Amino acid sequence: MEGFACTITDVWEVECQWGTTYRKYTGDTLVWERHISAYALMNLQQTSHKVYMRFTNDDGISMDTSGNVILQRQQGITLPTFENSTDFDFGPGTQTSGTEWVDRTTTDEGKYSVIFNLEWVYDNAENMAIPIVGDPTSPRFQCYASSAQTNCEYPNGQEAGVF
Repeated sequence: MEGFACTITDVWEVECQWGTTYRKYTGDTLVWERHISAYALMNLQQTSHKVYMRFTNDDGISMDTSGNVILQRQQGITLPTFENSTDFDFGPGTQTSGTEWVDRTTTDEGKYSVIFNLEWVYDNAENMAIPIVGDPTSPRFQCYASSAQTNCEYPNGQEAGVF
């Protein structure tokens, strides 16, 4: 993962961009290198969050992309816990994209973030699957008890605090 950056565009939306490079070696010799530009747009709702993702092969190579979108609940300064995930499989094309939804499974208040987990790229020119490593994660956001019937949000258009 290269150059991961997110911009909170309003209290209910964030845009994230990053790059990924994958390579083919024969022994210690680099045969080729490919670059993917990734983009995610997430819209926060009350209990289900809309995540649009786009992956562009910067070298013009047709590919398929697969992975999952993971909602994690923050636990203060300790490690977050995975709450729910949704798989995706986009392609083929030099640009693959689609929209998935990831749902809260708890109904109480809490802080959350989403992992945009590209796990595999299938390079159609080489007829091979390449595993991708890296866990780009959205900024933390605040969710309220479902009974409040209020959308989750980035408080004041900012990342939610740890506590």
